[in-house]
Amino acid sequence: MRQRKWSVVSGQWSETEGRARPSSFLLPPSSFRRRRSGFTLVELLITIVVIAILASVMLGALARASTSAKTMATRSRVTKLHNQVMDRWESYRTRRLPVDAQGIGSAQLTAAGFPANSSSYTAYIRLRALRELMRLEMPQRYEDVTSNTSTYPNAPAITPAVLVTTPTLSLAYLRRYNTAHQRRSTGSILTASDPPSPQFQGAECLYMIVTMGLEDNSLGTDKLSLNDIGDVDDDGMPEFIDAWGNPISFLRWAPGFDSDLQPDAVPATLVVDRDPASRPDPFDTTRIDRHPEEGFVDSNGDGSHTTGELFFDFNGNGSRDTNLLPRGFQLFPLIYSAGPDEAQDIWATNAGMTAAELSDPYHLPAAPAVPAGTPMTPTSSQPGEGRHTDNIHNHLLTSG
Repeated sequence: MRQRKWSVVSGQWSETEGRARPSSFLLPPSSFRRRRSGFTLVELLITIVVIAILASVMLGALARASTSAKTMATRSRVTKLHNQVMDRWESYRTRRLPVDAQGIGSAQLTAAGFPANSSSYTAYIRLRALRELMRLEMPQRYEDVTSNTSTYPNAPAITPAVLVTTPTLSLAYLRRYNTAHQRRSTGSILTASDPPSPQFQGAECLYMIVTMGLEDNSLGTDKLSLNDIGDVDDDGMPEFIDAWGNPISFLRWAPGFDSDLQPDAVPATLVVDRDPASRPDPFDTTRIDRHPEEGFVDSNGDGSHTTGELFFDFNGNGSRDTNLLPRGFQLFPLIYSAGPDEAQDIWATNAGMTAAELSDPYHLPAAPAVPAGTPMTPTSSQPGEGRHTDNIHNHLLTSG
């Protein structure tokens, strides 16, 4: 019988006249054609884990990039708004002020220690008029626009106490306020008799300040775009919005806000502890605004300190003093976004303040005794969550 011989042809064993098949091969030639298919469970799990790790790294990087881009866009908007507001702010250094000296009242002048027709009398009148003008032309709440929000849509104008007439710009703000219902969406839950919501009144006042009086209804030389505008609460009063879609808010005076522009002179809790000596109020050129009496809160309104009323010893000598150092220190308007965490946590308003108190940048409310601009933390008298640290504001832009 002929011996069968095998050889490798084209990578396969075939029967030829060649050499005999090696006896060491135990597998048949057909086994060389088998191919392994699929993955084992372990290999599949490892692959999934690797993909998950890579995806988490990439998603985290994308989230950080998105937050960074939104922060930069918001900072740009705040910068543009700051430039617009500061142009008007600086103009108050040289504004003419038609005043009504009798509007203040002789009792107030006497209590403040200013005899009629004296130079201090004139300086005091001018300072009061200037602050009233700033309040009416740069409102931060609707009480700066109308004297009675409950009569909407016929809310009346504010009657000035010191200025001769209500500023034209203030009357323009009032007209926009009284017609807000005409700009609400058809799906709004507010009716024609409902006034604009106070929820975002600071942001809505900022929008009026920047847009009113500009030519061709433009948004100023910095040209903010329509994408920067919204009406988050759908009350007919627009706001400038940040990159997260939240209103960019405004405080004309924020004495409680600590920044490089408004630093605390000493670590304390009262607004007057900032430094009026080295950083005086630039609008009070004669330093006429002094503490009429040191540190008591007149809770019962009788004009004097009585038993039980809160008393602050500003200079630490254990007694109440008069004719102290000027109380006015340099203030800057505050324009701020809630930032990435979308929580402002900035104390913005006190209810029930009088017109005179609203025109006083340094007024310390009796209850709660929290000046505007104070960060709200879990330990403050107006508790918050302490989430103000990532706010994007113009004080940081200017000082940094």
